[in-house]
Amino acid sequence: MEPDSSQDKAKRAAGVQAIATYLKNGMKIGLGSGTTSRWFIHTLGDRVKQGLEVIGAPTSNSTRDLARQLGVPLADLNDVGELDLTIDGADEIDANGRMIKGGAANLLWEKIIACASMKMVALVDESKVVSKLGKFPLPIEVIPFGWRTTEGHLKKLFSDFGWTDIPIKVRGGLQTPLITDSGHYLLDCELGEIGDPDGLALKLNQIPGVVHRPTERYDAVWCPPLRLAGSYARLRNPVLEHLGRLEGSWIIIGTSGGGGRDSEFFQAS
Repeated sequence: MEPDSSQDKAKRAAGVQAIATYLKNGMKIGLGSGTTSRWFIHTLGDRVKQGLEVIGAPTSNSTRDLARQLGVPLADLNDVGELDLTIDGADEIDANGRMIKGGAANLLWEKIIACASMKMVALVDESKVVSKLGKFPLPIEVIPFGWRTTEGHLKKLFSDFGWTDIPIKVRGGLQTPLITDSGHYLLDCELGEIGDPDGLALKLNQIPGVVHRPTERYDAVWCPPLRLAGSYARLRNPVLEHLGRLEGSWIIIGTSGGGGRDSEFFQAS
């Protein structure tokens, strides 16, 4: 499988570098979901065929099915305990390392796998780097029971934060709502711009019916340049605040462009 677009080339490049940098024989790794993670898993399947010995714990049924198809050994999280590393994607990331996740509709399982990992590496291409979060609709996973009540709480919360008439859409539509692997709905909230992601995430978690908040918080040191052809930028020590033991994690940003060497690697100081 070969990427057709420059964006997909960047996603694959980030996955290739993540494997070369972090994976070792005998590791137990969390396998993310979404388009970036699919490219990573395709590359991982190639490495497994070449002799790399790892065991994966998938964050979704679709990731499980793809990994099996590509020959990546899998295990149930209940059977493997703590994971060495999780590699996943993100929908947006700002200069402070804060992220929006959930575009692939696997928020809850991704959080569970990340919590079970000693380290987490997030792979994003340069199109996901933003000055402020929110252009990507904020996905919020909710329990189907009483979801209209939960929606009402969300509207009140958004109003408290200064938003008015925020469009909230049920992923898949009211007639055929998308059901997550855990049996929940996703509400996509078109906020436009989030001025206080940390404060909003805290309040979201206090709403009954909300299963998982979609924002992740990292303390990251921004590492330019990001736009050299086929380059990588690495952000040092992004520590998930709600997963404080994940010190030493990294974010890899795969960038695309024409010409030049196939890859450069930059490390934050």
